[in-house]
Amino acid sequence: GVLGVFGCVFKTVYVLSAVLHGGGGEHLYPLLFLLLVNGFKLVILDTKFLTLADDLKIFKKVESVTDCAILQKELNALVFWFNSMGLSFNVEKC
Repeated sequence: GVLGVFGCVFKTVYVLSAVLHGGGGEHLYPLLFLLLVNGFKLVILDTKFLTLADDLKIFKKVESVTDCAILQKELNALVFWFNSMGLSFNVEKC
């Protein structure tokens, strides 16, 4: 089979593994994670961010009410984006 993602076409590769996995899709996890991380750039336009493993830190210099509103708007957009994919923030770590 053939898989298309963002205009790129990939051929099916059958992966044989001596290790049993939970559903067979684990080989896609690194690709899916990269798509997630690169998706941040589409949601957070005016705020800088850093990622390490599965952690995300966003930051913006706030010097005015407008800067504060921009940061809040992007936080809201990020929460909406995560929720649309069935993910959520760990607010305990915020």
